[in-house]
Amino acid sequence: MQPPPTEDDLSPEKRQILLYMWKSGAVGDRTIRLRNLKARLSDDVRSNYVSNLKDLESRLFIRISRGDCEESASLTPLGLAYIRQVQDDNLRFITGDRLDDR
Repeated sequence: MQPPPTEDDLSPEKRQILLYMWKSGAVGDRTIRLRNLKARLSDDVRSNYVSNLKDLESRLFIRISRGDCEESASLTPLGLAYIRQVQDDNLRFITGDRLDDR
């Protein structure tokens, strides 16, 4: 069996932000308001929330839209691909190499 995925390129907090955005459907043109996103995250993720968002945006994982009164965000294709890879790696770890035998 393979070891669990390391995913060293993003912190667990940043992965949690991306995962919640994906689960809420904030992909492409569909956005989530940043205040709603922050309200759904755990306390440890909220502590560095702004800096994590800025880093994810600078690395092109998310797009932040600044509207008239509120900011919102959505996953970019790169962010979506990253989440998909994380989920595939997790599934491969859980099931072993059976996925590779297809």
